[in-house]
Amino acid sequence: MAETDTPVVEVWYNGMFIKKPLIYFDPDKKEIMYADFREMGYAEFIAHLNVITRRICKDVYYCPDGQTLCQGLAALHNECDYHEFHECLHEKKKVNLYVDHMHEPLFDWIEMEEPGIEDDTNSKADEDVDSMLIDKDCWEHEVDDEDFSMKRATTTIQNKDRFLNKLCPNVEEEEDSNVEQLPHVYPVHNSEQQWDEMAPVLGMKFTNPTELKQCLTNYDVKHGYDLWYEKNDKNRLLVKCCKDKEPSCPFRLWASWMQEERTFQIKSLKSSHNCGRVFKIGLVNYKWIGKQYFNVLLENPRLSLRKMKAQISSTYNIIVSIGQCRNPKKFALSEIEGTLKEHYSRLWDYGIEIKRANPGSTV
Repeated sequence: MAETDTPVVEVWYNGMFIKKPLIYFDPDKKEIMYADFREMGYAEFIAHLNVITRRICKDVYYCPDGQTLCQGLAALHNECDYHEFHECLHEKKKVNLYVDHMHEPLFDWIEMEEPGIEDDTNSKADEDVDSMLIDKDCWEHEVDDEDFSMKRATTTIQNKDRFLNKLCPNVEEEEDSNVEQLPHVYPVHNSEQQWDEMAPVLGMKFTNPTELKQCLTNYDVKHGYDLWYEKNDKNRLLVKCCKDKEPSCPFRLWASWMQEERTFQIKSLKSSHNCGRVFKIGLVNYKWIGKQYFNVLLENPRLSLRKMKAQISSTYNIIVSIGQCRNPKKFALSEIEGTLKEHYSRLWDYGIEIKRANPGSTV
């Protein structure tokens, strides 16, 4: 990288944010080069800022150079934000960083100052290109013949993959000692379990493949793995980690329908990982985020996309853009509307039943 292309950060501190219009008033300024902190983690970087500013830097924000604070302000509050900050710095080459010493509600100010501005930020193009929120359950889908049988699917794939041979008793091949053995008593997945406690377990039974995928997405988000589907159709699911990356990750999961009952089961599993955390989770789609935000939007349907993005980063430690929050919000609000309509319909039916049973009732 040429010297002129070296990313630069302008640190603004000892000032204060003022609204309408949003500006950072009367600050001190310090320029730092990317080389000064590129090897630092988030905590180290904040400690570095504390030294530079001689202040405790708790509330930190950044904005690409050339954008107004209303247009580009983003939080820098955790490791996930820090990863996105690095990406922004590499793309824009110059970023302004602001230290908020007064703990102001900046995103509320932005929303009050220019309502709806974020609906035009990172809009349609940004929303569509990221596979994270594309409306599909399968990224590597293989279409099977209509007469495809579960037994033939299992046998065919197992003959090609040593990892899966344990599932087919007719295949005589040396067993892989790294593949865990099926338990005698099969655990049953609890769909009501806290999302961040879910994890795939060998032999675990699911109602259908979709339920298993939801479990895997929760597990993926919790740990920051890079899972992907190598095989994904109505009869089988083969999951691996770190596609096209070196070194490869040993995690592999195979699931298919049980022969004796209509239950989808994890039949083979290598549960270990040797990979690092990622912040863009390939298994996450807009429906997953929308379901997590059902109760939040039920209480506050006017939640801004900018605050929603910041909350997703803080709560789930994953990166989404403002534009990519639009579909999850629409989905959640649609689900809320449907739920409310169903609720009032039941109340109406209940009132009619009471009136029929008690003609004099005023219900």
